Amino acid sequence: MRMKKTAEHKTGQMKDGVDAARSQVEELHDRSVGPWNKLEEVFQGRVARALHRLGVPSQDDIQCLFRQVELLDRIIRDLSRATEAEAKTRKTRVGKDADPVAPSKIAGPV
Repeated sequence: MRMKKTAEHKTGQMKDGVDAARSQVEELHDRSVGPWNKLEEVFQGRVARALHRLGVPSQDDIQCLFRQVELLDRIIRDLSRATEAEAKTRKTRVGKDADPVAPSKIAGPV
């Protein structure tokens, strides 16, 4: 019985030690990651400014251009459809409005 209590006590101490070690590792990790993230942000900002000065478009600029191209493409398709529909309408009107030429008018006076 006494051995069981001692084993449980030692197991509890080991678990406490593992938990303490985990919390220390997490704390060290958090302290080390923070400065790296800050350094990464500074680096990315400097690179972005340098690329901007060189005239390289940003991802936002490219996305904006894609949206404009899609809009223009849609407008062109709509205009093409409207033009085709208008041309068909003209053909049908011309066919209906045309005066069939009588055979007597073709021969003319002799």
